[in-house]
Amino acid sequence: MRLYGQLYDMEPLEGLSALAHLNAGHEIYRAHFPGSPITPGVCIIQMAVEIFEELSGRKLQITEIRDAKFLSPVVPGISGPLLFEYDSSRADDSALRLNVAVSCSDSGTRAAKITLLCIASD
Repeated sequence: MRLYGQLYDMEPLEGLSALAHLNAGHEIYRAHFPGSPITPGVCIIQMAVEIFEELSGRKLQITEIRDAKFLSPVVPGISGPLLFEYDSSRADDSALRLNVAVSCSDSGTRAAKITLLCIASD
């Protein structure tokens, strides 16, 4: 399920980076967690792929999550926009290694560090 346009909107920056503006009124925050909402890690991973797809013009499918460290909670309405910064390289002939650093743009606090293997999809 695509989250772009619902859970967040994206603002492209220079190179392979973008800001994600969270929608604090999204229904996911009523369930995760009522009264103390945080952005689920799985949503941050999905956002990372979707934003890279938008920046690169390529459709991707995750084949492996090599590493996913969530370093600080992302609280809608408090954390400010999220800065997604990418470094990509070929893992092999078919896979793309995508390293993603996610930070709270207002404070500079690192929110997540993610390494994904992806393949192109149609």
